[in-house]
Amino acid sequence: MTPAGMEKIRGRMSEEFVLPADIVAALKRDPQTWKNFQRFPKWYQRIRVGWLDMSRHRPEIFAARLSYFLKMTAQNKRYGQVHDTSIKERSRFR
Repeated sequence: MTPAGMEKIRGRMSEEFVLPADIVAALKRDPQTWKNFQRFPKWYQRIRVGWLDMSRHRPEIFAARLSYFLKMTAQNKRYGQVHDTSIKERSRFR
């Protein structure tokens, strides 16, 4: 994510974040996928899971997003408009 994008979500990042149980269960079905997810930066985990969670009111969209998320996570790949930021910037969101 760009520094400008990170600035916009700064306040939300200090809120407690709880992974939804169904998403955790889906991730844990494959131990390597779960391991990859845990290694992703916290800010990426929040953004990606939030993006998934936003689509719950549309089950077909949620299922498609979850499937793609699991596929990419299994490959240890991040996706979307998310870019690495500087080490200094990333450390502010851990």
